[in-house]
Amino acid sequence: SAAKLYVLGALLADIEAGTAKALPQSGEVSRCRLLGKADGIVDWSESAALVERKVRAFDPWPGTSTTWEGRPLGILHTRLPAGTVVPVPGAAPGTVLGPSPDGLAVQAGDGPLALVRLQPAFGRPMDWRAFVNGHPGIIGARLGGSS
Repeated sequence: SAAKLYVLGALLADIEAGTAKALPQSGEVSRCRLLGKADGIVDWSESAALVERKVRAFDPWPGTSTTWEGRPLGILHTRLPAGTVVPVPGAAPGTVLGPSPDGLAVQAGDGPLALVRLQPAFGRPMDWRAFVNGHPGIIGARLGGSS
């Protein structure tokens, strides 16, 4: 709003003039541990929105990945499906449901999440369509667990 911008502008002017007053930070100081590779392993029982946010947050480090047929599969870009996320009856978390208008749909904890860009182990990053063309057996497979 205009009022917030006015206050912010006045504060910036005070800082520039050297007349701003420092105030102690309110609340408790919190610390976060360093992220490691294990933090980027997708837990498919989490909500689709949470997995989608982690993919964005963990780019570039530590990156996000899952496993398929015992090999790592990098997840570089995902998309929440348009509209409301609705679980697919009988699909366990991590089950690859198949192509969707948004990408390669995978069942998350509360419904599908679309995988848009993937990177197979020791391979180059690729669009989900190219991945499925080269690996059609992924449809119906279970990611991150037993197939």
